[in-house]
Amino acid sequence: MSNTQVHEDLPLTDPKHPLHVPVSEPSRPVAKELKSDRKVQDTNATMKAEATKRKAVKESPKLAAAIEAADEAGVKLPRSVVPPKFKKLYQATDNTCGDALAFTLKKYTTGLNEDGRETMDISKLREVADVNGVEVVGKNPGLMRMNVSNRLRGLVKHGKTVIIGKSKFANAERALHKEPIAA
Repeated sequence: MSNTQVHEDLPLTDPKHPLHVPVSEPSRPVAKELKSDRKVQDTNATMKAEATKRKAVKESPKLAAAIEAADEAGVKLPRSVVPPKFKKLYQATDNTCGDALAFTLKKYTTGLNEDGRETMDISKLREVADVNGVEVVGKNPGLMRMNVSNRLRGLVKHGKTVIIGKSKFANAERALHKEPIAA
């Protein structure tokens, strides 16, 4: 029996094995070198929040002050998919993009609630969408109406007739005219 045959049965981690190399302890444990996923997510969220604040300061000092005050108070402000510069433009056209189709859709789907504030009737929006073969997609009523309006506008641009209540839009020039047309 040779000397190598005896040592072949030993694991490499055994100091008696001829190929055993002692492993020195690392100066820092490996687990501390890696950041946990949670820390990385927190860092990314913080960086995005700071970028949003910097952008808000450039666009609107009032908005930046409101965000800062809300952060200090620990209140989360509602976020919107519509950038502030477009909100200003939409305010001038009754919170629509300003074409006749948008005005008609808003007039047909909007009513007043008990408080006297404008409220969208989602059942009427679904009715308009069903009549025109469009799907209602969105997480909130405003986003739903925006998506339906965009899809209806696309139908009109492709020569289809769009029906909203008693109004019909078959001509892209009339539907996409930027001033309200008297009904």
